[in-house]
Order: sequence, then structure tokens, then C-alpha cells
Amino acid sequence: MRINKTIVAYMSPTGGVKKVAGAVAEGFKEQTENVSTMNFITPRFRALKTELSPDTLFVFCFPVYFGRMPKCIYDWKNLEGNGALAFIVNVYGNRLCEDAPREAADFLTAHGFKVIGYAESVAEHSQERKLAHGRPDVQDTADLKAMAADVYRKACAYEGDSTFDFHNNAPYKPYGQVPFIPQKLTDEECANCKVCIKICPMGIIDPKTCSVLEENKEKCMGCRACIAVCKKKIRGIPPQVLEKISQKMAVVMANNSERKPNRYFLI
Repeated sequence: MRINKTIVAYMSPTGGVKKVAGAVAEGFKEQTENVSTMNFITPRFRALKTELSPDTLFVFCFPVYFGRMPKCIYDWKNLEGNGALAFIVNVYGNRLCEDAPREAADFLTAHGFKVIGYAESVAEHSQERKLAHGRPDVQDTADLKAMAADVYRKACAYEGDSTFDFHNNAPYKPYGQVPFIPQKLTDEECANCKVCIKICPMGIIDPKTCSVLEENKEKCMGCRACIAVCKKKIRGIPPQVLEKISQKMAVVMANNSERKPNRYFLI
């Protein structure tokens, strides 16, 4: 199959996925000239019509939350694959990917893509930076570039209509409960830059108050994107909640202390 264009699409609330996507894109650029990136984190971008051609390889990178694909991606209703090939890159914090790869494959298939495989790539955990600290590192970058080369070769050799089969039709695991809602933590005045409103993947930050209204709190994914972009560094998580998160993450770290490798699977 002739691949005329490769698009590395990503959403990166705290920067880890962007680093992974960058390494993957560099790997593809070593194989072909026509490589571009696409940042789909904002609701405004996902509201636009994104229509691909059958000669495109679409590389779909996102963070794993609670073993699931970020629920905000479901509002990308105007994404049309038109038979384009897709490869999924699940980025996780050295714990587990669980149902995220299969869920993403189902989503892309429903939007007209042919999924040829997926990867599990490690980046610093967004809730506890000590977990997978410094990743993706030099070794990860080398792994991701080599993976990109293999994926490109597979895409170019692809024939027919076969897609990756997970051999699993079980219901997805439930989303976990987000234990916090980012909020203003100091009396310092907000810069009123509206960046947090624009970046919120769920689009639930009120433009008048720059806070999440009570009726929208259940929609928050806990991604910390609004905290990461706050120019005055006044958005955050209350200390008492941070302590609870720290206690929970201590258990996760103890059970996932070993360095997990980047893995990928192709049809």
C-alpha cells in the first residue's frame, strides 16, 4: 500500500505524551518526508472536521486514565478515516494500559480507520512524577524511533482489509473516580488569560470564574492540563487532597517500581 502522508496526532495535558509523540514523529521522518503532527487536546479543535484520505497513516497518541482512553476523545465526532490505516500509541505512567488500546481501536474503527496495531509507551505518571521519572528518556526515544520504522514498513506492505484483533469483547472497565478538581489555591489575582479554559480537554471551565462549576465536576478527568498552563501558577490541588493522592500513589509505586519496557504489536 502506498503511504503518502503520516500524521502523528496527540493530546498531552502535562507534556509526557508530547515527548513520546515527538520521538515517534522523528522516527517516521527517518523513513519518509511527509510527516506532520496534530494536537487534538482542545474541544475547539475536535469540533472541526478532520477528514483523512486512504493513503494516510494516522498515529493516535494519548494518555491512559484509569486503564481507559480519555473520555473527551469521544466528542471528536467529525473525525473521518475513510479507510486510512491507524496505529495507536497508549502512553501510561508505568502502571497498566488495561482496556485503553482496545477502546481506542474500537473508536477509530467506528470512524472509518483500519487499525494495524498499538503500542504501550511509558512517560512520567501525571499524578506522581517519581513514578517513571524522566521518561521518555534516551533509551525510550531509541525504542520509539525503531518502532516507527517497523510500523511504517508494515503500513507500506499492508494489503486487504484485515485489522488488529484483540480477541476480547468484554465490557470496558469503569472509569475511576477523580479524587480532586483543580482550583485556585491562593488569593493572588487571576491573570484572566483564559488559557486554562481553552486547554481543558472536557471544556468544563467556566469563562466567568475560571473554575469548574458544581454540575460539571463529575466530568473532570483529573488530567491537570489547566494546572500545567496556568501562567501565575495559582491553580492546583488542595494540600489535604494531595496527601491522599500521595498515599494512594505510594502503593502504586511500590507495586510498579520496575522499569517497564515500551511494547508494540502489529497485525
